[in-house]
Amino acid sequence: MSSWYKGYRQPASGQGKQEFKAWGEKLGGIPDPQHLCPGLNALNYSYSQSKGTPGHAYAVQVATNELSYVLKRNKSFPIRSTVLLKRGKGYEEWRKMDKAMRDYREAIQIKPKNTRAYVSTAELYLKLKNRKEARNIIDQGLKVNPNSKTLLRWEKKLR
Repeated sequence: MSSWYKGYRQPASGQGKQEFKAWGEKLGGIPDPQHLCPGLNALNYSYSQSKGTPGHAYAVQVATNELSYVLKRNKSFPIRSTVLLKRGKGYEEWRKMDKAMRDYREAIQIKPKNTRAYVSTAELYLKLKNRKEARNIIDQGLKVNPNSKTLLRWEKKLR
């Protein structure tokens, strides 16, 4: 196990357990928040590693596994859309584009005004050399969020 990944586990009892529960509630009732932080940490670490190296592969695997655990435990919590986007980025790092696309699409369904979800989807379509679908997803985002400066910039970029 790499030194950056130590994992986080819920304290058994006492003050630590109360603090742990309080943080889970502050984060919107995330089920098992001890898996969210290592997942995000692993994803961030993967960006610092060269693709194709064992360190990168391990970090991406840890990230997607930890984020998947959080997503499986509860189908509705306030930041589910954001966690799906992060796991989608992990899948992209792992070159599992179909899974990344599925996560981005679900993030849009859950939170239609999430500009980042539309941009992530458009970026993935561009990586897949599908400019038409990238434009379509940005147009879809503009229908629900017509004043988004980010989406307007993307619309201009994709003309």
